[in-house]
Amino acid sequence: MRPMMSNTFTVYAYDEWGYFNGETMEVPYNGGYPGPPARWTNVPVPQIPVGMYAVFDHVQWSLTSQPHPLPPTPESPVEEPVANSNEPPQVI
Repeated sequence: MRPMMSNTFTVYAYDEWGYFNGETMEVPYNGGYPGPPARWTNVPVPQIPVGMYAVFDHVQWSLTSQPHPLPPTPESPVEEPVANSNEPPQVI
Protein backbone atom coordinates (compact mmCIF):
# COMPACT_ATOMS: atom_id res chain seq x y z
CA MET A 1 0.00 0.00 0.00
CA ARG A 2 1.30 3.49 -0.90
CA PRO A 3 1.86 5.95 1.94
CA MET A 4 -0.69 8.74 2.14
CA MET A 5 0.58 12.07 0.77
CA SER A 6 -0.01 15.18 2.80
CA ASN A 7 -2.61 17.64 1.53
CA THR A 8 -0.38 20.55 2.53
CA PHE A 9 3.20 21.74 2.24
CA THR A 10 5.21 24.09 4.44
CA VAL A 11 6.41 27.57 3.52
CA TYR A 12 8.99 29.51 5.53
CA ALA A 13 9.05 33.27 6.20
CA TYR A 14 12.05 35.57 6.02
CA ASP A 15 12.43 39.30 6.57
CA GLU A 16 13.65 42.08 4.27
CA TRP A 17 17.28 41.03 4.90
CA GLY A 18 16.55 37.36 4.15
CA TYR A 19 16.81 36.20 7.77
CA PHE A 20 14.46 33.37 8.75
CA ASN A 21 12.03 34.83 11.26
CA GLY A 22 10.78 31.54 12.70
CA GLU A 23 7.36 31.63 11.04
CA THR A 24 6.05 28.69 9.03
CA MET A 25 2.70 28.14 7.38
CA GLU A 26 0.99 25.04 6.04
CA VAL A 27 -0.41 25.69 2.57
CA PRO A 28 -2.90 23.36 0.87
CA TYR A 29 -1.95 21.66 -2.37
CA ASN A 30 -4.33 22.73 -5.08
CA GLY A 31 -3.96 23.42 -8.76
CA GLY A 32 -4.66 27.13 -8.38
CA TYR A 33 -2.05 27.96 -5.73
CA PRO A 34 0.06 30.79 -7.23
CA GLY A 35 3.07 30.21 -4.96
CA PRO A 36 4.26 31.51 -1.61
CA PRO A 37 3.46 35.12 -0.70
CA ALA A 38 6.23 37.74 -0.71
CA ARG A 39 9.03 36.90 1.75
CA TRP A 40 7.94 33.28 2.03
CA THR A 41 9.57 30.28 0.34
CA ASN A 42 8.90 26.58 0.05
CA VAL A 43 12.66 25.83 0.28
CA PRO A 44 13.07 24.08 3.66
CA VAL A 45 15.14 25.86 6.30
CA PRO A 46 18.23 23.87 7.32
CA GLN A 47 18.94 22.88 10.92
CA ILE A 48 20.19 26.05 12.60
CA PRO A 49 22.92 25.48 15.21
CA VAL A 50 22.99 27.64 18.34
CA GLY A 51 24.62 31.00 17.59
CA MET A 52 23.91 30.76 13.85
CA TYR A 53 21.23 32.33 11.64
CA ALA A 54 19.59 31.12 8.42
CA VAL A 55 19.57 33.64 5.56
CA PHE A 56 17.67 33.15 2.29
CA ASP A 57 19.06 34.57 -0.98
CA HIS A 58 15.93 33.90 -3.09
CA VAL A 59 17.39 30.54 -4.20
CA GLN A 60 18.76 28.78 -1.13
CA TRP A 61 19.35 29.13 2.61
CA SER A 62 22.81 29.66 4.04
CA LEU A 63 23.99 29.83 7.63
CA THR A 64 25.79 32.82 9.07
CA SER A 65 27.11 33.83 12.46
CA GLN A 66 26.31 37.48 11.67
CA PRO A 67 23.45 38.70 13.87
CA HIS A 68 20.41 40.21 12.28
CA PRO A 69 21.01 43.81 11.13
CA LEU A 70 19.22 46.52 13.05
CA PRO A 71 16.05 47.84 11.43
CA PRO A 72 16.52 51.08 9.50
CA THR A 73 15.80 54.22 11.47
CA PRO A 74 12.74 56.08 10.24
CA GLU A 75 13.45 59.25 8.36
CA SER A 76 12.71 62.55 10.05
CA PRO A 77 9.58 64.28 8.77
CA VAL A 78 10.19 66.89 6.11
CA GLU A 79 8.81 70.36 6.68
CA GLU A 80 7.44 72.09 3.61
CA PRO A 81 7.77 75.87 3.26
CA VAL A 82 4.52 77.69 3.98
CA ALA A 83 3.25 80.59 1.86
CA ASN A 84 1.72 82.39 4.86
CA SER A 85 4.27 82.72 7.67
CA ASN A 86 1.46 82.86 10.28
CA GLU A 87 0.70 79.17 9.69
CA PRO A 88 2.76 76.42 11.32
CA PRO A 89 4.92 74.32 9.00
CA GLN A 90 3.22 71.26 7.53
CA VAL A 91 4.88 67.96 8.25
CA ILE A 92 4.58 65.36 5.50
